[in-house]
Formats: sequence, structure tokens, C-alpha cells
Amino acid sequence: MSHSFPEKEKTIMKHKAMRITNFVLIVSGALTTLAGGIGLLTGAIATPKEWLEGSPFVDYTIPGLALAIIVGGSMLLSAATILTGREIGILASGFAGLAMMVFEIVEVPVIDHITESR
Repeated sequence: MSHSFPEKEKTIMKHKAMRITNFVLIVSGALTTLAGGIGLLTGAIATPKEWLEGSPFVDYTIPGLALAIIVGGSMLLSAATILTGREIGILASGFAGLAMMVFEIVEVPVIDHITESR
């Protein structure tokens, strides 16, 4: 005899699995962006200042703060809302992903001009 879940229970289990997956991905992203931002701020990540020549940045303070606070912070906020089970967590994770995309869209042209000049 086979036991089948009612449709509502299947949906709840599916949503729970999606929330857990999203939470794990967001937390791993938050940890790496926080570590990267702190690494840039403290100099623990050896990044040549030459990479910033011709950019609006004189050092890695602003990029490090943006990575840690804006990207990492938005990911932590979204992880917290997902953990509470609130539906807004999914929207928050979308905004965290958007923050990461914007950071990368700015980073690539700033760093890319170095490889073009070589």
C-alpha cells in the first residue's frame, strides 16, 4: 500500500527544500564576500595597487567596504529572513544576488583595463 502526500504537504516540503538550499547558498556567499571584503581592507589579500590605476579608487578601502557591507550584509540579511521562514527572504536573496552582480559589473572594467594595457 502506497502512502501519498496530499498536494499541500508536497508543496510545503518542496518549499522547505528550496528554502534550505537557498539558505546554504546565500550563507556561503555571505561568508566568502565578508572574508574578501575584510581581506581587502586589512591587506590580508595581496592585491596590487597597480590594478586600481586609472580607476576612481586610490586604494581598496571602498571596494572592500562595498564587498563586505553591501554584498555580504545583504546576503546575511537575506539568510536571516530565509531562516525565519518569511516569504520576503526569497525577494531578499534576489536583491543580494543583484548586489553581487552590480559589484562584479563595476569590478570587471576597473580591473580589466590593466590586462588591456599589458
